[in-house]
Amino acid sequence: MKRRKLIALVGSAAIAGPPAARAQKRLPRVVYLWLGAAGSDGESLKGFQAGLREFRYQEGRNLIVDYRYADGSEGRLAELAAAAIAERPDLIYTLGTGVTGTVAKLTRTIPIVSVTGDPVGSGFAKSLARPGGNITGMANTTGPELVEKWVELLSEITPRGGASRCSGNALNTFSAGQLSRMRAVADQRGSGIAIDEYTIRGAAELPATLAAITQAKPDALIVDNEPFLASKAADIAAAGLPAISGGREFAVAPARRLRRQHLRGPSPHRKLYRPHPEGSSAC
Repeated sequence: MKRRKLIALVGSAAIAGPPAARAQKRLPRVVYLWLGAAGSDGESLKGFQAGLREFRYQEGRNLIVDYRYADGSEGRLAELAAAAIAERPDLIYTLGTGVTGTVAKLTRTIPIVSVTGDPVGSGFAKSLARPGGNITGMANTTGPELVEKWVELLSEITPRGGASRCSGNALNTFSAGQLSRMRAVADQRGSGIAIDEYTIRGAAELPATLAAITQAKPDALIVDNEPFLASKAADIAAAGLPAISGGREFAVAPARRLRRQHLRGPSPHRKLYRPHPEGSSAC
């Protein structure tokens, strides 16, 4: 073989690489953003990973997922969003209106798949059928029928007609509209239900807000469909108030709490029964 042909052959092999290197492709990378702490996104994370499996994605094999948690801090969320965008991932997955809004302000090109209450009303999409732009996803909307059902349930469990509503962070533009619909339905039904609103803007405000709600002694608690509140389901459930929410976390958290109490056994200082007026005992 002539020297010139040998140099050309070696050069082409060096550029193309060995067969194994040619077969190895760059894996697409997804950034998963959650406002709460790691481990607080149980049901949301399960749904996300189940969806990946349904479409035959396997982490580490044909997809890379970077999980980022803001620990309930909007400031930390902004830092994580900026860092993620600087890394230029193939896609950013956002849960909640606040998280989606933070990322949307920083990029118009990186695809964003979101779960929000009202993507059109929040300005993320032109319409549900044709969202346009770089944001798509699921609208987790509490429609009129569900709002009416919530009010119906409230009228059954609130003998005094008082309820407190725990809404998500200030970035959630969907929250105010949902509250207005609930109050309007309550007025139309003549249920006499009065709804007081408590807004939590971060993890640091949660204990004081729950204390204020408990002190107000409402008959029930309405929990906004907000990932940050879902991440604090165990803390909210510990308040011991009957609660209505669109998230499965608020059904799972009390069940886990009761199971732990059952395994530990009853506290010797805790009354399990209260005296009934007729002298019998009621649970």
